[in-house]
Amino acid sequence: MVFPGRRSTGCYVCRERKVKCDGARPACARCTKFGRKCIGYPDSFKFRFYDSTSFQNESSTPLRPEHVRANPATVQEGKRRDPSNGTAQTTGHDRPKVPSKLQSISVPQCLSITSWESWPLSYFFHQHVLIVHRSPCGGHLAFLPELYREKGSEPCLKHAVLSVAYLALFNSNRSRFLWTQARNNYSTALVALAASLNTPESAARDEVFAASLFLSMFIDLSNERKSSLNAHIPGIHALMQLRGVASLRGKYGRVLLAWAFMRSQIQAIASNDFGYGCLPAPLSTMENPDSVCRAGIVISMISKFCESVKYLKECMQFQALSGYASTTEPSYELLEQAGSIMNHIDSWHARLPRHWKAKLKDATPGGLPGERVSASEDSWTTCFVAIISATHLFFYLQFLEYCECVTPNLEALKALPDENSVYYPLYGIGSRIQDSVNIVCLSVSYALGSMNVHGDFEPFHDTKHGIGYNLLWPMSLVANCQFSMTEQARLCRRALEYTWSTMGRVDNSS
Repeated sequence: MVFPGRRSTGCYVCRERKVKCDGARPACARCTKFGRKCIGYPDSFKFRFYDSTSFQNESSTPLRPEHVRANPATVQEGKRRDPSNGTAQTTGHDRPKVPSKLQSISVPQCLSITSWESWPLSYFFHQHVLIVHRSPCGGHLAFLPELYREKGSEPCLKHAVLSVAYLALFNSNRSRFLWTQARNNYSTALVALAASLNTPESAARDEVFAASLFLSMFIDLSNERKSSLNAHIPGIHALMQLRGVASLRGKYGRVLLAWAFMRSQIQAIASNDFGYGCLPAPLSTMENPDSVCRAGIVISMISKFCESVKYLKECMQFQALSGYASTTEPSYELLEQAGSIMNHIDSWHARLPRHWKAKLKDATPGGLPGERVSASEDSWTTCFVAIISATHLFFYLQFLEYCECVTPNLEALKALPDENSVYYPLYGIGSRIQDSVNIVCLSVSYALGSMNVHGDFEPFHDTKHGIGYNLLWPMSLVANCQFSMTEQARLCRRALEYTWSTMGRVDNSS
């Protein structure tokens, strides 16, 4: 019989590096010796029931209902009495297990909408609203049906959602009537949003924040962006700062903030406008962040690093144009910052919920038997991890550009064996880049489609447009990355062409 031995009690950093840890608190001796930030220890005794509406620390292991024995004593203890009417209310022990399956969404029946409005709304809900239990935020726009049911009478939210819905259907149908309705609703939503921003109390409401996010989505789907940065991103960033941490206590606070992460931070990095990728101070120091919020905090650190690298390159370019000799020296502060970011990235991957890791394992070529002909029931989990991994890939590429600027002889740096060296983050950078590229490509093959024997991209018959829309930037980054293999670049390039075609765009060069 093989005994697995004692469970490791080391910190996250030492466990990821597979080195011995003395378990000292608050920081272990190894992290202190090598100047790393010891980010803590796993809590082996923390259990909770999984609740799709709760966004607590997702690193703990959820206790499933089937783990509770179905005996009378347990059932009696699993219920609590309502003193007002004496009826029993079920708790997490009695909650039935919900299958992890993507659900098709229909328009809420209680809304007073015209037949013309139900047509585009049904199409948009079906293609872009992906409810997948136990996935990041419960799926993509999973909050929208309930939010629209409760707040759909608010003009700013109603017309913002209708503008995106009409536009999504126009991209598929190309009817002039749909385009006119989309533009009219967009204009009406802008007027209503401007009226809602008159006071801070009104501007901080969930429906106002959601409306601004949908209007930014309209700019993307309309293919009319006049600059690299979406025109609504500065306003979204200002609303995030206005709402602060207090908004997280609301019903839709965390899911809206998570979507704002995706909208503002990813677009800011993709457009090299890194100032809007940095979270406001209260949000970057929130307590007990879940995996989604931790991803936003890491992306904020990446944005600050990239902003510093951008400033450094501008200074070097100015010196070259002015005829001055370059006096740039390696910034030890930036190198230490890069090492800290890599440690946080490793920690984020190590603390992913187990069911997220299981989906990534299923996405590997040997994860599922046979050839896939349809999209996965949970395509959103791998899609979300691919988006975050794309930001990590962008950081690695920026870090290499910085090293090439300050030290042209990178081969000499790679020969340094000392772990205490400030250039230590360079070690393993190639494998980090390849891992990020692999995750993006696996997500494309898992959620969108794959290449056939003739070298053509074949999308799955039930692929949702919302998945392709969210994978646009990761696929573009991999397709143009010099470290991508030929097959990986071709896959992402062909998938990009397909995704642009679903958005009614012929020219996909940008």
